[in-house]
Amino acid sequence: MISLIIHRDMIFDFFLFFCVKIKRGQGLRSWSPEIIRKAFVLRPWPERLGTQSLYPPNLLQIGDLIMKVLVVGSGGREHALCWALARSPLCERLYCTPGNAGIAAVAELLPFAVDQISDIVQFSVDSAIDLVVIGPEAPLVAGLADRLRNVGIPAFGPNAAAAALEGSKGFMKDLCARRNIPTAAYARFTSAEVEHARAYVKQRGAPIVVKADGLAAGKGVTVARSVEEALAAINEILVDGRFGAAGAEAVIEEFLDGEEVSFFALVDGERALPLASAQDHKAAFDGDQGPNTGGMGAYSPPRR
Repeated sequence: MISLIIHRDMIFDFFLFFCVKIKRGQGLRSWSPEIIRKAFVLRPWPERLGTQSLYPPNLLQIGDLIMKVLVVGSGGREHALCWALARSPLCERLYCTPGNAGIAAVAELLPFAVDQISDIVQFSVDSAIDLVVIGPEAPLVAGLADRLRNVGIPAFGPNAAAAALEGSKGFMKDLCARRNIPTAAYARFTSAEVEHARAYVKQRGAPIVVKADGLAAGKGVTVARSVEEALAAINEILVDGRFGAAGAEAVIEEFLDGEEVSFFALVDGERALPLASAQDHKAAFDGDQGPNTGGMGAYSPPRR
């Protein structure tokens, strides 16, 4: 358990240290692996926190590095972010919007929904926020990070152009195909191409995967075990309009059986600094059974 606590703290202290460097105009280019390794030493937290963390030495003595941080989101991801950020000696004051009851124990909650982009930006300006950490995909796709950077506030999250990789499955698949990045065979269909989509499924057979192109909170993916199930998923997306604008297009993919893993890194467009990997459980029920979800739980590191 102690090793897990140290590992998590190392990631989030390094995350804030990274943001400090960006705030000072220093990118990753000047960071050699040796410098990064030497930056972190085991040091005690203040007694009130009752544990230990890894963080760069002497940061508590450097006043201009202490920051006011705003986290955007209200789920378990944002709770984990707030829990770790609140423990860092670099974080002077922590806000979260809209947050949840659990997050309220470690951060001051604000009333703005994640799609209230203008309100979030205005609050950040008025409150002299030093860093905004954006958890959900939707505000990233909507350009929140761009809007914040335009007014001089650093944001941890991709711009809208890069967030399109998450906001459109078809865009991501096309990019993979264009750059020869290995990916499952696929095809894209609009509501005007329902019959073509049905024919594609019948020709490919099952199992097969049918996805709403846009953001659907993890609910827009069907791993169809039969052709009939796949045809029903096509109807839900392209005919019934269950997912609204997110279902304006469907992506139908080859089914790949195996382990899923997520790998995380900090990037600045030129270099990547690896952090950790994780595996989450997508199926609603035990034994990989039931409908696909946005995630029923996760653990890190994943089993080998």
